[in-house]
Amino acid sequence: MSLKNSDEILAQAIGEYEKSIVKIILLCVDNLEFGLGATKLTQLLKGTQTRFITEYGLQNNKAFSLLKQFSKNDIKFILNMLEELQYLELKEVKNGLNTVYKIGIKGYAFLEEDLTLDFSFIDAITESSFVELDAEELARYEELRKLRYVIAQENDFAAYMVCGELPLRIMARDLPQTEEDFLEIKGIGPAFINNYYNRFAEITRKYR
Repeated sequence: MSLKNSDEILAQAIGEYEKSIVKIILLCVDNLEFGLGATKLTQLLKGTQTRFITEYGLQNNKAFSLLKQFSKNDIKFILNMLEELQYLELKEVKNGLNTVYKIGIKGYAFLEEDLTLDFSFIDAITESSFVELDAEELARYEELRKLRYVIAQENDFAAYMVCGELPLRIMARDLPQTEEDFLEIKGIGPAFINNYYNRFAEITRKYR
């Protein structure tokens, strides 16, 4: 026996999982007695027993090792996304010599109002062939990402339900043109083609 709409149920489960991860990170940052930069915050979340961690008793923090299932690069990738999308912000300390994380406006709104995330990251950090982009490709990626966000807002659901992070990056790199081109991208299926293909293809064709 198989569930009806199993893809939709799975997407919702992934979304809740991602929300939990983001909440752990934001609440960790909010509850720290002093700010941490990317490297030390990653060590805390990963559960790495460094001299700094033990010296300041951070191994006793409730968030210590809660993201141990992720690599350090995975955690830093998530932190970068949260900063880029203003869930987190960097604040200069010690006369600008160091930067530490603080919760951003969107981060507080996310926690207080229990909002859905407007981005997805699980598919990106679990994909072994993560797609690196150059400056030109990143500019295209940003345009595609903004379109995904607009579509999600129009339909009142999370952005990951349009498509995941990895397909978006592949679009920015490969500039697919036809329906067949899009369907060759892992994570793109008939539902995407029926509902969103024309709007995304308008962007990829523009750059070709």
